[in-house]
Amino acid sequence: ATVFAGTDRGHILRTTNGTQPVASITFSTAQPRQGWVTSIAVDPQSGAVYATYGNFGGAHVFRSIDNGETWRSLDGSGPTGLPDIPVHSIVVDPDDRQRLYLGTDLGVMVSIDGGRTWMSEETGFGPAVTMWLSLIRTPAGQKQLFAFTHGRGAWRVTLR
Repeated sequence: ATVFAGTDRGHILRTTNGTQPVASITFSTAQPRQGWVTSIAVDPQSGAVYATYGNFGGAHVFRSIDNGETWRSLDGSGPTGLPDIPVHSIVVDPDDRQRLYLGTDLGVMVSIDGGRTWMSEETGFGPAVTMWLSLIRTPAGQKQLFAFTHGRGAWRVTLR
């Protein structure tokens, strides 16, 4: 089993033998930038791996399409890029891998084009520090995105 882990110094570790006894687990490592890795997500459709960083300065969202060997920033620039704010979590829409959701210090951000451009998600979320996101499918088949905030509770939006 492949397992990814992030460190407070910006390293992303990967093992492909994560179910073996601890003494035999080996890791490869990459460091897209220095800083605190706040979350890692894997797109089950494409196998792309995403990592977020919770520091000011530098890029905040990275993607790897080669199982964590190399990483590319998805922050963008200008009015459609991410502001210089900590990003705490990332969720990939299981039905549309181009749709990415971020939990940030300014609330939930969304990209509908695979991370080329970003905008505030304002269809039910407030501008609260969002520490974690979770996307579930209800028994009826609806997708719901949950945003867990610092001091403003949990929010839920049904996605289409």
